[in-house]
Amino acid sequence: MKRYLSISCIVIVLLSLPLHATVIPGSVIDSGGGQFVFTGLVANTSPTIPNNSPGAINVLVGTIDLQAGESINVTRLGIGGDSTAASGDNRFRMVGAGLDFTWIAGQQSTAADFRLAPAPSGGFSFTNPGDVNFTSLEGQTISIFWDYHFDFDGGNSVNATDPLGNSFNDTSFAAAIRPWLQFEFNNASVPEANSFLLMLLGGLAISVYSKSKK
Repeated sequence: MKRYLSISCIVIVLLSLPLHATVIPGSVIDSGGGQFVFTGLVANTSPTIPNNSPGAINVLVGTIDLQAGESINVTRLGIGGDSTAASGDNRFRMVGAGLDFTWIAGQQSTAADFRLAPAPSGGFSFTNPGDVNFTSLEGQTISIFWDYHFDFDGGNSVNATDPLGNSFNDTSFAAAIRPWLQFEFNNASVPEANSFLLMLLGGLAISVYSKSKK
């Protein structure tokens, strides 16, 4: 998976004007054992809500670009940082390749497909194992958006390790929210080695049978 960069290797440049969000573009982390994590970061205040008032926004955090014949299974969702029991809601949306769903955490009751428990201080909140199971279409682009924001509260950012052993330290930001999702890659259109072997043996058997009939 050389085309994917570790989140720790990304050099970020983005909005840093007063009352605007810093958006660290998301990236895919190979967590081993066939498990992958997409995560990014949004911090400071929303670029579309300069007065910190609640509302829908449309900020692209990142994309997962699938190759021909490649799809993914999404198996778990998370949000970390400034979405605690004392924080306003933050919602994220995954859309593309046949997928379209949202997840949210915070103290309000904003609608979403998945409401997570408020994040613990400095940590993540996750869906329960087995609650999420989505399979994308093959060979398309999937986008992850930050699409609702209530407000920022100082002192809330991630300094924790996720269930797959990936560590994050966002404490350089006074307030930051980190979307997180776990998935697996599928190469459904590419037969496995055993399938190729069976096809080859089948072809040889037909060839031998044909010659014996002559």
